[in-house]
Amino acid sequence: MKLERNQLDVNRLHPHLGKIYYELEDEKKDGKYNLAPRRMRTIHLQRIPMLASPPDEYGYSDEPRFRWVTSNWSYEEPQAHMQKWDERYRRAYGQFQGSRI
Repeated sequence: MKLERNQLDVNRLHPHLGKIYYELEDEKKDGKYNLAPRRMRTIHLQRIPMLASPPDEYGYSDEPRFRWVTSNWSYEEPQAHMQKWDERYRRAYGQFQGSRI
């Protein structure tokens, strides 16, 4: 019997899927004349399905890969469902997946 992973297993292994994080731009040191509000960008984890990948040593040919997607800077305010971004999330996935991130 060949065991297969479903979407629930993927969500359990990667709890960052479906969450939106925000990052605020650093304030400038000599920005006393800068009257523009701080800019914000959003970051979320996206699954990239590998449709034609060769099978690995366990026989799985559709190993999912993940990528952090970052938006452009914009003049927005963080919404209630967004969480503050920490750069350690990106490093943790790099160590977990190796070169697949």
